[in-house]
Amino acid sequence: MLDRVQLVRALRALENTRSAESSLSQGQAQALYRAASARQADVLQLGVESAGMGWYGSWDQKPPVAAQPGTYAVRAVDGSYVYGDRHAPTTCALINYGDVLFSYGEASAMAHRSYPELIPAIDLHSPGIPALQIIEEQMAWGELKALLARSYPSTGSGRAVVCAPHLLNLMDGSLFWWQRNLVRDGATLERLSALLRTAQESRCLYAAYVSAPSGREVVTLLQKACTAGLLPEIWHAQDSAASLAYMNDSQFYRLVLPIGGYSPCFYVNSFPWFQYDQAIRPCFFYLKLPQECARIEVPVWIAGDATLCAWIAACAYDQCRKGGGYPVALAHAHVQAHISAQDRLLFAQLASLSGRSDGQSPKLQRKHLLGV
Repeated sequence: MLDRVQLVRALRALENTRSAESSLSQGQAQALYRAASARQADVLQLGVESAGMGWYGSWDQKPPVAAQPGTYAVRAVDGSYVYGDRHAPTTCALINYGDVLFSYGEASAMAHRSYPELIPAIDLHSPGIPALQIIEEQMAWGELKALLARSYPSTGSGRAVVCAPHLLNLMDGSLFWWQRNLVRDGATLERLSALLRTAQESRCLYAAYVSAPSGREVVTLLQKACTAGLLPEIWHAQDSAASLAYMNDSQFYRLVLPIGGYSPCFYVNSFPWFQYDQAIRPCFFYLKLPQECARIEVPVWIAGDATLCAWIAACAYDQCRKGGGYPVALAHAHVQAHISAQDRLLFAQLASLSGRSDGQSPKLQRKHLLGV
């Protein structure tokens, strides 16, 4: 059982440690941002030479702000899963996908659907790979394939939603995670590359939305710039490099961007990203919302187009405004994908009746007897 007294003590100790860490003030962060903008050619060269990192466009002294997107459509796909009792001798896994499509403008409409997928027990066992990892990878593949397909959900009356001239396919998660963790060998690399190349060829505009991001690529580059003496001497005196060590990119951009403002689009040409064709490698930029600073990830073929990046930033900001701080399309996709407690129980019963499960394992039965 959880010792709550020790938990409170540990949390207080952690909070004391965090409060003791140095950090940049808003004024210092904004001055550092302006200094990096003034020396952006030198900072860019340092980034390329030290980490294969750079950005598209310019590091503007005055960051651009997301405009109203006008008429547009947004689609989101999300998944959730039930593995059942992993201690049972045989089992199968259930993945439920939620698919939503919103269209805004004169013909505003919403459509949604959900559909299940079963993973047989034989596919859940692979040497050295946990079953949960197999399920999560399968779910990620399913989300990607569904989102980048041209098959859209329809309304309750069966009428297809008319898509606006621009449709944004919005993902929940990270392109960097997918393009790193879904690749096990040359075959899976080619499979994912082919999927992303098809999206590029068909001009399927897609972006990944990362809430509460923890990436540190930009602040690490600024640390190196401070250490290399590329920025004004005042920053060495105030030890800004050490202060940046306790920040991530999202925290830094919260201090320097206006509400609705967004950063340049950054790229990282290092392993494993250089395994992919240049056009489909993942890039990212930060978008400041009233509640947080989110990370938006797009492929190079979109990142290099300032007009497309501005439109995606505008759509993402509008989605968060409509959703109270989180993209409304993603939130509705979560709802469609959700598997309730009653549905989980029903799945367990049906799987047992169909012979796909042997019921509860002795371990789980004993836990229930002990009230766990």
